[in-house]
Amino acid sequence: MESPRTNPAVAQLTNGHLSETIFSFNKNSKPVCAIVGVGPGLGSANAKRFSDAGFSLALLSRNSTFTSKLAAELPDARPYTCDVTDTGKIKEVFQTIAQDLGPVDVLIYSASSRFQAQGSHGNIEVATEEDMAHAWKIDTLGCMMCCKQVVPSMVERGTGTILIIGATGSLRGGANFTAFAAAKNGQRALAESMARHLMPKGVHVSLLIIDGSIDADRSGSEKLIKAEQVSDTLMFLHSQHKSGWTFQMDIRPNVERW
Repeated sequence: MESPRTNPAVAQLTNGHLSETIFSFNKNSKPVCAIVGVGPGLGSANAKRFSDAGFSLALLSRNSTFTSKLAAELPDARPYTCDVTDTGKIKEVFQTIAQDLGPVDVLIYSASSRFQAQGSHGNIEVATEEDMAHAWKIDTLGCMMCCKQVVPSMVERGTGTILIIGATGSLRGGANFTAFAAAKNGQRALAESMARHLMPKGVHVSLLIIDGSIDADRSGSEKLIKAEQVSDTLMFLHSQHKSGWTFQMDIRPNVERW
């Protein structure tokens, strides 16, 4: 009999389509999705969407209060405390995830400095050195280090998906978002560099630009992006066949000015 480690498991995807990216060789016989930056908005929606698709989940956040509660509501989900500005902690946590669940098949990086660096009052006259350093550590360095923890096993297996959550600031610099936009632009360049290197090796890297605000409170406002629509889009990106992989995609509500 094949061991769980060598018996591929298949996750159910949207519209009944199957993809090469969903085969896993994890110890628990289920594909593993690690979500970095889990809160009650998009992170929660992503966790539920990938759980419904048959994934085991590693839920990473700076504080485990919310993720512990969320993990208890989902099958095969575990919370992990991780501050992405601490590269040593990132390495430690991903080693634990590999021991607990097996190698990561899908990495979703949604940690953001948007409300931690400067908010909306960070023009060049008021932005500080600390603002810039903190934004870079979260959006660029933290993203790089999380990716580096999962890339070796993905390359070895010739399959895997890395989904990075971008923002309007990934493409342009708003006057009041000096540090945030600089860090998100760096993250976009990082994602492109990784995609060019990893896609030929079988690893799909995709950047989803969120051009608008997510309806974290589920208010139903037409001006806000429904978190569940974003998670559906991420699942679509993951399920793409390698003959037609998307690197960059924008998502916004129909009333958003752009």
